Amino acid sequence: MPWTIYSGFFRERHYGLMNQSFPAWFGEYSIALALSLVATAIFFMIVFAVIRRAPRSWWAWASAVTIALLALMIMVAPVFIAP
Repeated sequence: MPWTIYSGFFRERHYGLMNQSFPAWFGEYSIALALSLVATAIFFMIVFAVIRRAPRSWWAWASAVTIALLALMIMVAPVFIAP
C-alpha cells in the first residue's frame, strides 16, 4: 500500500498529472479495491464450483471458465467500471 500511494498519488501529483486531493484519490482507490475484492471472490467461487463438479478434468473446465470470465470482463469493464 505505501508503494501504491507513492506511485499512484505523490509521483503523479509531483509531475502535474492529477488534480485530485489525497482524500478524493484515496476514495477512488478504495472503491477500486472493493470492486476488485468482490470480483475476485466471485471468480474463485465459480472456479471452485467447477472443481467440485469435475474433479478429474477440473483443469480444462477451470481454464475455459477463466477464459470466458476474462473475455466478459474485457467487454464490460471499459463500459461500466472505467468510464
